[in-house]
Amino acid sequence: MEMDNGIKENPMDVRVYLQLGDFLVTIGNPDQAILMLEKAKSFSPKKQQIAFALARAYFVKGINEKDPKATAKAISIIKEAYDLAPNLDASRLPYISSLIIAGRVGDAVKIINEVEDPSPLVNTELIKTLVSNGYSADAINLLKTAISVNNQNADAYTLLADVYLILRDVKSTIAILESMAIAIPSKKSEAEADIVLAKERLK
Repeated sequence: MEMDNGIKENPMDVRVYLQLGDFLVTIGNPDQAILMLEKAKSFSPKKQQIAFALARAYFVKGINEKDPKATAKAISIIKEAYDLAPNLDASRLPYISSLIIAGRVGDAVKIINEVEDPSPLVNTELIKTLVSNGYSADAINLLKTAISVNNQNADAYTLLADVYLILRDVKSTIAILESMAIAIPSKKSEAEADIVLAKERLK
């Protein structure tokens, strides 16, 4: 394998170990990936890219082998990387994802509320998780912040409307859809159709 030759030729080259580790995770061999990535980490212990790749390998191992120790190790690695730069979204976002995977929603919410640009968190799965675990207010705050950062984020508008509907706040649902229609003209017809459906709830 070309990457194996790369290790023989450059045994201290972190990039080769990182590339090989990523490849091994992709083909479903997390144990060998962990060996490669642990080696990379030993050469560059504070490099976040390596930490996140290593954590991913442990997560895959934890999921594939139903190994809670591997999952805990993954979270520990990401927490270590987060602690090196807790004020940066680049550190916050992977840590949030790891906490959600581990079912530690409350801990994740604390970090979510510190994120400056939550756009990468705007997805149906995360919002459902927050709402179903009693964090509707935090979901609303996340989506409002995402809209304030980028008022062209259609997913943020529609998910926010969905949360309001779940909470039976139809007026707020209609208001946010009207805002989307104004901010994103290409979504006007979609917003208007959803407004009609929402108004049916008022009858």
